[in-house]
Amino acid sequence: MTRHQGKFAASVLLALGPFCAAALAASPHPKGNDAKTVTVMTRNLYLGADVAPAVTAILSGDPTAVVGAVSEIWAKVRFTDFPARADGISREIAAAQPDLIGLQEAELWRSQTPADFVAGNASHVEYDFVEILLHALEARGLHYSAVAQEHGFDIELPGFLSQADADAGVLSDIRLTERDVI
Repeated sequence: MTRHQGKFAASVLLALGPFCAAALAASPHPKGNDAKTVTVMTRNLYLGADVAPAVTAILSGDPTAVVGAVSEIWAKVRFTDFPARADGISREIAAAQPDLIGLQEAELWRSQTPADFVAGNASHVEYDFVEILLHALEARGLHYSAVAQEHGFDIELPGFLSQADADAGVLSDIRLTERDVI
């Protein structure tokens, strides 16, 4: 570019500058000044029982203590009745209408009968807290879906799914997968 061409280009830019600025000012960015409040709710769904007795039993090395502790934990999980609790939680969500919901202890409980004592392969879903809650929300006409999931521990141990199984001596593998979900 010659010196003359450079001066001409600079003159054109200076002359057009105010027009370009005015055009930009006249048509703001489509998202500019679009204030939006995002509401967030968080809930700990409670896994359903205290798992400390299972930890103590495992550390004892006594297989009978492990089966007893796991069976007791499972009985408490059933007793705390997550489907009924999910209905109450869905009522709270319906009242608050949050954009996002953060769920802690959004557990996945699975089983396998008979027990094979192989960790990580029990696949029969007993309780999927996320799916149960999503169905409770859907029943209220609310449409949410899981968009992010973080897995914590995944443990599988032998225990009895019911008193009838205990009376019959039918052991199952009971698996708990801990999750946090948005």
